[in-house]
Amino acid sequence: MNACHRLARRVVTLAAVLACAHAQPGVAQPGERLALGVSAARSQMRTVGFGSEPEQLSGFLLGIEGRASFWWLHARGEYRQGRLDRESPGGSAAEVIEARASLGIRPFSWLALTAGPSFSKVGIDGYPLVVRWQVELHGAVPLIQGIASGFASIGGSVAGTDVDYGSPFRSGGGEVGLLLGGPDRPIWARLGYRVQRENLLGGSWQTAETTHLAVGVSVPKRSTQRE
Repeated sequence: MNACHRLARRVVTLAAVLACAHAQPGVAQPGERLALGVSAARSQMRTVGFGSEPEQLSGFLLGIEGRASFWWLHARGEYRQGRLDRESPGGSAAEVIEARASLGIRPFSWLALTAGPSFSKVGIDGYPLVVRWQVELHGAVPLIQGIASGFASIGGSVAGTDVDYGSPFRSGGGEVGLLLGGPDRPIWARLGYRVQRENLLGGSWQTAETTHLAVGVSVPKRSTQRE
């Protein structure tokens, strides 16, 4: 819960900065851009069940990701897979798979609203494959023009289910971070912190915190300037 509070404060702070940035002239309008990269993430999952002791797992995930902006359209995709270890004595490892895809509108270069499915599978104790339909608001603001920018996103699931049991699934959370590399640079790096809280079966809940680093290449094409 403290992690959720920390993220909420960061998102609110960055949102205020975004509002100030939007008031400045000369902000680039959405153009065309394609970015592809690889990522490494440190993930921690804490599950609290009804009437049972909390369980915590942690480990590393590796993956790929891509983003594409074509004028007013914005698309995202991520896939990560790895191994998390139980932190309790004698705990076993869990194979984890995470994937998400989304499509949305990008009315400004610093703002996007996306929606789409996400999938996750934790290979312990017969945990089901979980499918969610999520809506997220993404924002970004330049910190050093053409070199570094900050970003934040916040959102939650509007529908979801675990495939094996057909139970309703709800989640919410967000992300903050730093992006190195301007829109005209072919190489970029992104450092982010994401936290997500999910309601599980039987009144239990799970909080996942992920710190990830991604590097990749981009193919910028064209953008216009607003005077």
